[in-house]
Amino acid sequence: MTADPLSPQEISKLIGSIYDCALDPSRWELTLDEMRGAFDGLTAMLHLNDLHHDRLLLHRTVGLEPYALDLIAKQGISFDFPARARLFEVRSQKLSKIPPEYLYHKAPSSLLHSLEAFYGDPAFDYDRIAHHKVMGSFMSSPSATAAYLMRCSKWDHEAEAYLRLVIEAGAGRGLGGVPSAYPSTHFELTWVCSVT
Repeated sequence: MTADPLSPQEISKLIGSIYDCALDPSRWELTLDEMRGAFDGLTAMLHLNDLHHDRLLLHRTVGLEPYALDLIAKQGISFDFPARARLFEVRSQKLSKIPPEYLYHKAPSSLLHSLEAFYGDPAFDYDRIAHHKVMGSFMSSPSATAAYLMRCSKWDHEAEAYLRLVIEAGAGRGLGGVPSAYPSTHFELTWVCSVT
């Protein structure tokens, strides 16, 4: 978040940009980039699910999470951009505030929905969080479950079965699209905007 609060005029301009997107959805990337900049963020995302008809209506994102850049780099593809070093610096700062032991306890934490953020952190032991898995998933998050499956020391067939179900029965219906949460019956119809 930015150190200085936004002025009423700046907030009004952002709200106006959001309303403009309702009339012209092609403006979302530009508007999200404006929001990311206003809040001094490195990424911004907007996601809309229609739970009544079990479909993804809108998903727009600006910026990349550091773990995704690491995974892409392992495939021989690298992206250089001015804020790259800052992105990894912010990630390190955030992770330093969360001791991995916090997730090893018996009580679940909402951090389990974002396990992919810990991907690549050598201090994080994915085997010690297996007790939080419910019906194959971590907080109904395909990305968190995939991160766990890629990093646990012994292949977890239940987690694999959950991910296969998400691919086949989720919004993409086997064509490659994977929802951010499945089953979405656990969530209300939401507009979610986050800036990190």
